[in-house]
Amino acid sequence: MRRALSLLGITLLLILAIGPVRSVADGLPTRQNIELVVRSTATGLGALMEDIYDQDEQIEAIRRFISPIRFFKDNSGYFFVFDSTGKLVAHATQPDVVGQRLQDIKNIQERHAVRSFVNVAKKGGGYVEYWWKKPETGIYHEKISFIAPIPNTDFFLGSGIYFSSLRP
Repeated sequence: MRRALSLLGITLLLILAIGPVRSVADGLPTRQNIELVVRSTATGLGALMEDIYDQDEQIEAIRRFISPIRFFKDNSGYFFVFDSTGKLVAHATQPDVVGQRLQDIKNIQERHAVRSFVNVAKKGGGYVEYWWKKPETGIYHEKISFIAPIPNTDFFLGSGIYFSSLRP
């Protein structure tokens, strides 16, 4: 009975956390919308993690939760999750790279985007601007992501958008 109530509580928390994601689902990709969905979802995932102590179980729960989520009118919004060492824990659109340590990958400017993600997450979250290859073209484009730590874990959640798609 207690476990059932706990699961019900977690479900309600996740519904509340995902509300902002749904509210911008038909919206335009803006900095504010990216921050809103990342912070809200990270908070909801943190609440879910309160009762999951095993890291492998946490990872599985996070993957199941973020994988189907898409937002913005064109469904271009999605989530990714790294741990504090730069290992990709979950990625909604590129599951083939999950499990890889990406902290040493340099972009066209010879900068380490994932290291910047880790540093920003350790400071409580924020925006990171960087260059990244578009999967469909293989060409580097300027991108911005919002990063937020997931409470009760060693992970952080992010979502980004290419500047060419960003709206004021």
